[in-house]
Amino acid sequence: MKFRLLYIFAVFSSLFSDAFLIESFSEDYIDIEFNLANHEIKKIDDLEKSALDEVEQNFNQRGQKVSTFIRLDSNLDYNIDFDIKLEKKYNFESENIEYFSQNVKYSIDEHIFRGVKILEISVHPFYENDINQLNIVQEASIRINLNQSYSDNSSSMKYSSVFSEMIDDMVLNNFDRSRDFEYQNASALYICDPDIEDSPYMQALVNWRRQQGYDVTLVSTDVTGNSSGSIKSYIENAYYNWENPPEYLCLVGDADGSISVPSYYVSAETGQAYGESDYPYTLIEGDDLYPEMLVGRISVRTTTELATVVNKIIGYEKAYQTGDWFSSAALVGDPYDSGISTYITNQYIEQLMENYGVENISTQYSGSNFDAFMRNQINSGVAYLNYRGFYGFSNFNQSDVNQLNNGYKLPLISTLTCGVNNFWNDQESVVEALLRAGSPASPSGAVAVIGTSQSFTHTAFNNIVSMGIFEGIYLHETQTAGAALLYGKLALMDTYPEDPNGNVNLFSSWNNLMGDPLTHLWTKNPTNLIVNHDDAIPSSSNYFSVSVIDDEGRPVSDVIVTLYKNEEHSINGLTNQSGVAGFNLDYEDMGNVLVTSRCYNCVPEETSFEIVEGFPEVRLVENSILIDDSLVGNSDGFASPGESVFLNLDIENLSNDVLSNCSFSVYSDYSEIQVVNAVSDIDYLNPNSTLSIEDISFSINNIYEYSGNQFILYSNLSCQDLSWDFSVPIQVNYGSVIVSLDLVSDQNNNLILDPGESGVFAVSVENNGYLDLYDLELSFNYQGASLDVGGQILEINQLGLEDLNNQETISIIASDNLINGSLVAIPGNISSSNGYQASISTNIQVGYVGSDDPLGPDEYGYYIYDESDSDYQWAPVYDWIEIDPDYGGDGDQLSIYDNGNNLDDSAVFDLPFTFTFYGQDYNEITICSNGWIALGATDMTSFRNYNLPGAGGPAPMIAVFWDDLKTTNGGEIYWYYNSVEDYLVIEWSNVRTYTDNDVETFQAILYNSSSSTPTGDDEIKLQYKEFNNTSEGYYPTGNYDGAVVHGQYSTIGLENLYGDVGIEYTFNNEYPLAANPLSDESALFITTRGAQIFSESALNLSSNEFNVELDTNGQSNLNLTISNDGEDGSILNYDISLSPFNNLQSSVDDGGYAWASSSLNDNQVYYDWEDVSDNAIALSFNQNDEAAGPLDIGFSFPFYDQEYSQLIVNPNGWVGFGQDNNSWNNQPVFSDENPTNAIFAFWDDLNPSSSLDNSVGLGNVFIDSNSDRCIVWYDNVSHWTSLDRVYDFQLILYPDGLIKVNYRNMVGDSESGTVGIINQEGNIGQQVVYNNDFVQNELSVAFKGKPDWLSYNQIDTGDTSLNSGESNSYSIDINAYDLSEGEYSASLLINPEGFFVEVIPVNLVVIGPDIVPGDINFDQIINILDIVSVMNFVIGSSEPTDIEFEASDINQDNSLDVLDIVVLVNIILSE
Repeated sequence: MKFRLLYIFAVFSSLFSDAFLIESFSEDYIDIEFNLANHEIKKIDDLEKSALDEVEQNFNQRGQKVSTFIRLDSNLDYNIDFDIKLEKKYNFESENIEYFSQNVKYSIDEHIFRGVKILEISVHPFYENDINQLNIVQEASIRINLNQSYSDNSSSMKYSSVFSEMIDDMVLNNFDRSRDFEYQNASALYICDPDIEDSPYMQALVNWRRQQGYDVTLVSTDVTGNSSGSIKSYIENAYYNWENPPEYLCLVGDADGSISVPSYYVSAETGQAYGESDYPYTLIEGDDLYPEMLVGRISVRTTTELATVVNKIIGYEKAYQTGDWFSSAALVGDPYDSGISTYITNQYIEQLMENYGVENISTQYSGSNFDAFMRNQINSGVAYLNYRGFYGFSNFNQSDVNQLNNGYKLPLISTLTCGVNNFWNDQESVVEALLRAGSPASPSGAVAVIGTSQSFTHTAFNNIVSMGIFEGIYLHETQTAGAALLYGKLALMDTYPEDPNGNVNLFSSWNNLMGDPLTHLWTKNPTNLIVNHDDAIPSSSNYFSVSVIDDEGRPVSDVIVTLYKNEEHSINGLTNQSGVAGFNLDYEDMGNVLVTSRCYNCVPEETSFEIVEGFPEVRLVENSILIDDSLVGNSDGFASPGESVFLNLDIENLSNDVLSNCSFSVYSDYSEIQVVNAVSDIDYLNPNSTLSIEDISFSINNIYEYSGNQFILYSNLSCQDLSWDFSVPIQVNYGSVIVSLDLVSDQNNNLILDPGESGVFAVSVENNGYLDLYDLELSFNYQGASLDVGGQILEINQLGLEDLNNQETISIIASDNLINGSLVAIPGNISSSNGYQASISTNIQVGYVGSDDPLGPDEYGYYIYDESDSDYQWAPVYDWIEIDPDYGGDGDQLSIYDNGNNLDDSAVFDLPFTFTFYGQDYNEITICSNGWIALGATDMTSFRNYNLPGAGGPAPMIAVFWDDLKTTNGGEIYWYYNSVEDYLVIEWSNVRTYTDNDVETFQAILYNSSSSTPTGDDEIKLQYKEFNNTSEGYYPTGNYDGAVVHGQYSTIGLENLYGDVGIEYTFNNEYPLAANPLSDESALFITTRGAQIFSESALNLSSNEFNVELDTNGQSNLNLTISNDGEDGSILNYDISLSPFNNLQSSVDDGGYAWASSSLNDNQVYYDWEDVSDNAIALSFNQNDEAAGPLDIGFSFPFYDQEYSQLIVNPNGWVGFGQDNNSWNNQPVFSDENPTNAIFAFWDDLNPSSSLDNSVGLGNVFIDSNSDRCIVWYDNVSHWTSLDRVYDFQLILYPDGLIKVNYRNMVGDSESGTVGIINQEGNIGQQVVYNNDFVQNELSVAFKGKPDWLSYNQIDTGDTSLNSGESNSYSIDINAYDLSEGEYSASLLINPEGFFVEVIPVNLVVIGPDIVPGDINFDQIINILDIVSVMNFVIGSSEPTDIEFEASDINQDNSLDVLDIVVLVNIILSE
């Protein structure tokens, strides 16, 4: 084993490290525990100095810190307490370690991401006190003390919903959305050249954004100044001081020229690699790369180009062009010069799109004429085109743009490659040309384009940005072009968090969006909205509602509805579950109001209504609203849960008109408020008068979660053809409590409730509602096995508003089977005497995760156990299963070859069993030379490894040792299926890392164990025989100083089908807290089984063998007891089944069949060739792949619960009982296109001479059948490929269902056939061998179904899971009915989980009775009863057994008839 990086930790690439865990928090502090994974200092080549030199080198490259990110309210000040709890010291002989000379143990870097303060807390675990002593911090506690006083530079900025999800993805403490945070209005800033500020096209775009509900500001460089510095100052002022700071920044104009807005140049420190960038405009707060706005540029030079681009944006968003193009995409990977990573990147995006429903994906990953392909794809209509390739866009240029005619079928195009978007040049870039393409009347090209503005770029960085863009669009469902690009940049930061040589800064800056960042993107065919509302309302109405349904009449929720009258009067609302959005109006003037209704992937619907005069002016008198709760309530004048109240209010007619035949109605959108009497009839309403409404009533149910206590009811006054709408605000005082449990004491006094320990918890009950609560009763009703929770009822006499009671305590005992770090939810109920009642749930944590605990679970439920988790039942033991034949294994070499340098390889294989992974079933897998397995089929060969879950690589995926590997110098990949134990081994043997040429040998073992896991998923074991994690990267600036080497060590872990859930054991040589570094001869076990502290079970069987002797038709009932005699707390899970054999050469399939061979020499199967050369009939075949038949078998043959009297014989070495199949190329038994309902004696491409379509074959195929057996004989039949390969074998069928195959003389290669059986449906069968060494001369293979004479029944009703000390009893039933004299054998298989299968042989000897002619019932008396039996046989009312037939055939003429009855009567009379 060799560690090129001995133990260096950088900023963790998941944006926070699992070495950190939030232990507790309050308003005043956040407590964080730091725990460094186990580590070791090793010598290399016995030279300590050399090892230290390498450590020093890597420290210089990667830094010496482990980091996490914590979000804080921006108005909080803080200070840090850092306490080292455990450290190790190492003494070195060498004096060359000055690099370690630092006393910094931790550091704090403050970042600002859109107004949110993010603390990067870094522990520097390596520091030096003395010249030759290295200290390593292993455990530390960090307390962030929060100062509630506002700091001088604090911001009162509202939260941005656009940025909140992105921030949540990177911090350790996610956003608490249950708190009532104030969000700003969605907003955008457009900065343009003054020549186009008043352009009708510019105004059209701004007005459309306002109609969509955005707070839009349009200014020209006359206002901002026309230098990048002055523009940046204007943007900063807007960010800090506007009520709704811009979230989107759109620059309108070229970077220079007559219509322009300047940009920036961003360069490397050397200044040799530079390119244009608008990104610096968005970097406002913090010394970091996290932007405060999403930026794009509408790069136009004339008003005509502006008109074209604006028309394209609006037409695209309004879906002017219908069709399937919304769900179509084109992906181009040109591997020439840039390598195969260009199309691997697009293969990842392709599978991402497929998983999220993109229906039509066209690709080109090789060949030529890439430009023509892209031109044709754009013209045919695609929503996205992603290009990855070399400098020059594969010759796609302005000439191609001029040939585009796609109309409003406008894609978002991403082309991250060298030199396509130098937009400050006088010459138009191809990216700009795509944006500007077409004319106002005839649009074409793209709606927006993302391109690179520098010529020295590299795939390592551009690939991850490209994948991140489409993860943003599909995985994160971001809806705008600007947000999609930012997701790409965040993926870049995530993958290269240390920003090697400033490349993250450069590639974040050089990849620019040409187009409006607010462009709303389509990801599927759009939904049409049907919007309904009043066409006109009187000016006195203070309420307006909009309802939205889809084409099928179903209400559509979460539709953003905007009422837009002018810039000062814009209101946004969101439809509820009923599809209704309500608005409180305060319009003071008449006129038209535009209504825009839009949602994700919905065609925006534009409607309008009029605020009109001419209506009589009627108003609701708001200060007249009163609540009467005296009848069913507490008479406090406020509505409360549990009350039924009357609503009193006044309606005032301010007009001179009499309003007659009126009705006043009230309705509620709240499920908690039920209007009982909703309508009040009014005969008339006099002019200039007020009328009181007193007969509206409603009831209030319990309110569990709502922001505030102001509720809005809606009312309508209708008088003949006139109608007025009003909102009715009411106050509902309801109770709400927060219940929490705080540990105050435990048995070992460490204030951590450890597994197996009891603790006392203070119960904190806080009233955060709007009602004093009386006589509170709180009870916990936890029913699970993880905790023992005290069942007492806690009582609190009174809990006033904002009061906190923490005087009560409960005792809780944690199960010793819990995993450290487990969060357990404890449910309960709380109620008060004044009507409050609620169900509550509070979490407690048991123990804290350490390196001796399993990693996980992920969001689905997977854990990864390593060998250090020895206290847990599922901790693995390294137990290498060698399958490489070079080292004595039995594996099959896979045709996967990787010579490195873009010659990576993968192949798809059928699985021998269905493998369940993240809840999905898979029957095939893809195995890659680069150390990963994809579930399902993929063409990907991803060699650059990334985080899991995350962009890059196939999904779903098992990363066994994902790195850039090669199979040169003896590296090979093998496969072996153990049919007895039902597991599959895939081994990478002596493969090498591409960058360092170091040897890696590792394997993945897939178990068919879904029946044993709580989720029904199968399990995986990873083993590492030789582990050299040495792939380091090299990151010159851009691509200027040489090629970038990705080199992120290896990735080990899982991710699901959608790439959004996974578990990562290591990436980039960084390990989470619960993961121990891997080394030679180490193992991991991956399962969804929650950990149990290991107590070893022990299987005990009451009998190890059954031997029974019975007369014909006799029966025997025996008992078997299965017990768990293991340690206390252990659990023994087992399966029980029957096998027709007494050995374990095969498992038993679901149809009851197993197989055995004579190769074991265990007296189960004998080689016994049957010579039929004298009587066999030669078969002829019309074609050498076409079967003969159907042919008579000679008896009824049972096969997988069906009976057959005929069969077909295929010349390719198999027989069947159904349709023929001309597949000559043999496959594994369970392949999709295979023959079914078949027996494969030796399925291969055989060529008998009796085939009429050729004259080059050898040998014949014969059949010989009678009532005792049917034999199909392949007599020295040749193989199609060579007359030197000649096979002599026979297949024998017996009436009892036994199948036997005898191989007499197999000349030449016999490793290319398939031997096995399969049922009619093709889902049950047995595979003996497929293309491997097994068949040999004078070998017999037998197949049998489950024995009819043997059965078992569980006496008790329990399951097959035994706790320690428990037993299950079984009745073993043996029935010799209709069995001939002789010996019979079978076995019971007991398969205990985690142990070897136990075989219990069952041996039966049947002793035939002494047969006396005429004594049919064998009672030793010949009488009338025997005559009755013979008569029944003769007339056919019953069927005799063999021995009954022999006793009844008294005249011994081999038939039963009246003559036998006559003889029997004479015998009786003679006696």
